[in-house]
Amino acid sequence: MKKIFTLLVVLLFPVVLFAQNDALVVKQEGLKVYLDITELTFKVSKGDIFTITRWGSEIKNPKTGKVLGRDIDSRAKGKIQSVEQNYAIGQLETPFNATNLSAVFEKEENSSLEQNTSSDKQNTEDLAPLWRSEVIDGKIRAAASGDLNGDGLNDLILAFEDNTIKVYSFKENILKEEFSTPVNPLRRIISLDAADLKGVGRAQLFVSVFDNNSQRFNTLIFEGGENILHQNGIISGVVKGIAPFNQERRLYVQDITTLASQTKFSVPYLLVYKDDSFKKGEKVKYTKFEEIFGFNFAPFKKEKENLIYTAFNSRLRVQYDKKNSFVETPKDIDFGSTPNRVKFNRDVLRVYSSLGLYGSAEDNILIAGIENQTKYGILSETFGSYESAILYVLKWEKGNFEKYLSAKIPGVVSDIIQAPLGSYEDILIVPFTNRAGDSGVMLFKIK
Repeated sequence: MKKIFTLLVVLLFPVVLFAQNDALVVKQEGLKVYLDITELTFKVSKGDIFTITRWGSEIKNPKTGKVLGRDIDSRAKGKIQSVEQNYAIGQLETPFNATNLSAVFEKEENSSLEQNTSSDKQNTEDLAPLWRSEVIDGKIRAAASGDLNGDGLNDLILAFEDNTIKVYSFKENILKEEFSTPVNPLRRIISLDAADLKGVGRAQLFVSVFDNNSQRFNTLIFEGGENILHQNGIISGVVKGIAPFNQERRLYVQDITTLASQTKFSVPYLLVYKDDSFKKGEKVKYTKFEEIFGFNFAPFKKEKENLIYTAFNSRLRVQYDKKNSFVETPKDIDFGSTPNRVKFNRDVLRVYSSLGLYGSAEDNILIAGIENQTKYGILSETFGSYESAILYVLKWEKGNFEKYLSAKIPGVVSDIIQAPLGSYEDILIVPFTNRAGDSGVMLFKIK
């Protein structure tokens, strides 16, 4: 099982160093460095590569005494993770004492990458929310949408950091808390979903938890009616739903176990209700899953249903029939940046966000996904914090991904839900929590 560390890749393009392309390191926290960018003559962007050098003794021409420069004592490379108005935050590849040294940026000269980035910005429109809630107290950990009482309208179900599940009605654009249910605090909630797999006219609520005592992943099954939920079942594994391209929502279950001290992720299985019990149905084909969920299905190639999932390198990958035949999203979007992480044995596991799919036919597929932005915390890639997020909508066109729409989210996002809510039929539900610990929900109508 791989550990979660940021892998900084140096892009292999010819570079030219400009005159005023160095920024002073004014603060350092482990591998994270804070750079003063107020004196730079160009705009710093996320993903920019820089080098920090500690110079040694002078090198002189022994005959003329002319100083030719200095030898290199030590050097480290890094990549910009986020940019503020007056400073940028970078991540070093290796441990290095960089305080009060200068970071020199590598800027590409007339590269196709810069041209593509410029084109992306021109083609990307702002995506405005259809609706936004008032402030919700508590930090949201997971969310779902489902008709729990059988009234024909989907409710919003939120799980909070204190292990409380709250059910909200949503009528005439008013979100109203109806009731709440506590969950044993030793069982950390990591995922929610709801569906009427029994066919009884109201949804069952599937609450996936990590049991700190047994070190196991299980899913608690709740049922209820008017202002009540009661647990009446438990199954092994993590349950999460997807809304495949132009199809009914499905629920899948994935087992996470250990074998010879190694973490093993099962291929997700379709969850079905048969013979008065919940069972595993057909399993997902095509690939090996490296983390927990984060997948969906659409006809990316001809009329055949292909898998799209969050790969180990944090990009979205469309997988074709052959193992080595796939297409990935651009490198500058980190779809694996989730705040929903679990310490399991010696590993830190990421619970990936769901993926929304919209459109009408092949080459008219829109993919919605979340990138959380690292802002603070030495161990932000493991158990540090995120501060904000971006909702990206990508367009699948001519066998490739293109940036299409985006929206800034004023907080971190653990998951998004593509499902009906209230009277809305096909909404993207985006719950978020800001740095102060206040939460909210945005609804988006994807074109």
